Amino acid sequence: MNVICKALLAVAICLGVVFSAGAFEVIHHPSGATVVLKHEPERPVASVHLWLRAGSLYEQGVEHGMSHFLEHVLFKGARDLAPGEVELLVEGFGGRMNAATGKDFVFYHITAADRFAARSVEILGNMVLFPALIPTEIEKEKPVVVEEILQSLDNPYARQFEALSAQLFRGHPYSRNILGTIDSVNSFDRAQLQAFHRRLYHPANLAIVVAGGFERDAVLAAIDAVVQDAAVPVVRERPSVQRPALLVRPHFSSIEHPGVQVPSLAIGYRAPAAYELDSYALAVLSEILSGGVNAVFTTDFVDTGRLHSAIGRYSPGAVAGTFFLSAAYDEALSAHEVHAMLIDRLKVLYAQLLTGEADRLVSSAKDRMRSREIFRQQRVSSMASELGRAFVYGQWDEYTNYWEAIDGVSAQHIARALKVSVLRPAFAAVELR
Repeated sequence: MNVICKALLAVAICLGVVFSAGAFEVIHHPSGATVVLKHEPERPVASVHLWLRAGSLYEQGVEHGMSHFLEHVLFKGARDLAPGEVELLVEGFGGRMNAATGKDFVFYHITAADRFAARSVEILGNMVLFPALIPTEIEKEKPVVVEEILQSLDNPYARQFEALSAQLFRGHPYSRNILGTIDSVNSFDRAQLQAFHRRLYHPANLAIVVAGGFERDAVLAAIDAVVQDAAVPVVRERPSVQRPALLVRPHFSSIEHPGVQVPSLAIGYRAPAAYELDSYALAVLSEILSGGVNAVFTTDFVDTGRLHSAIGRYSPGAVAGTFFLSAAYDEALSAHEVHAMLIDRLKVLYAQLLTGEADRLVSSAKDRMRSREIFRQQRVSSMASELGRAFVYGQWDEYTNYWEAIDGVSAQHIARALKVSVLRPAFAAVELR
């Protein structure tokens, strides 16, 4: 392991650098925080992200929906920031700010001109690590989040997705929606939010990611000032969770909604977690099935008029992934008929992958994935997001070697992943009519 020394505390402190590859560094701060720098000085803009393993996966008991609710409340005042001041400060220097909660993570970010990178670190650090959690602001935010829940309940496709997750990950935190319930949100109080924040919002569970153009010493000094105050005498451990239990049989269900014009079917299969071996093959399979106008599902089902839409997509997660199949179709078709259509085509693809007939599809899919990534990397916010996700998944080496792994995916490897993860009898399916 390479070791460098940086003056972060107004005195020289030696920091262990895990690696510096692909023009970015991963640094272990003495507080326990992870610092990730992707320095591209020619860029006039910088994106600052704070990522935490604090999504709905880590909620316990009555905390359902708390990760998302806390994300809202953190904008309502901090140690050095009055309610509403965060937005005014960021808007004042022309920055863009937002946050998001997922099942595996929560992150907060500011993208602004390069000279405001250190200031962005200060603002986000104060907001995220030292929230005021003012009781009146907590109460004000409850109807806002309740309205989000009501909108979700009124969205038939959101209900379909939530029902699918509930079946696919029964008994596991992945089975719950991120928003929580109206009752759970209305029950939250300051003490509960403080306890949740104390458990998950600490340096050992935090990555500070800065990508783009920025003054390196100023950014490191700002990081140091923020995380040192948040450090605790005994470094807290990162949270851990169990993998979901195996799915052993198919689960079919249906939802009726008056706003649905054409029926649709969503099917979910358990798949490897992010960066696990077959995840690369499933990513290429996704592109073969749904990546553009020449994708297999598009040409075979949509262009021929057999289905209104058809998608196959791998979604990675920290402890498990999902491979989704979905389709919209005519009223005359049943969910079981549509499921059979999709599976029959996948069986044909499986044979083509083994015989070499699909080699052109594999090569074209990889080219499209590479091109899309080149376009994505033109945005510093996309760079920071990818690095933040790598922290959440805890797979730095795999992230660094991701495209090498994609290039190494063979047709036979895709066939194996298709057979193991999708062409199997255990799945969850929800029809919406």
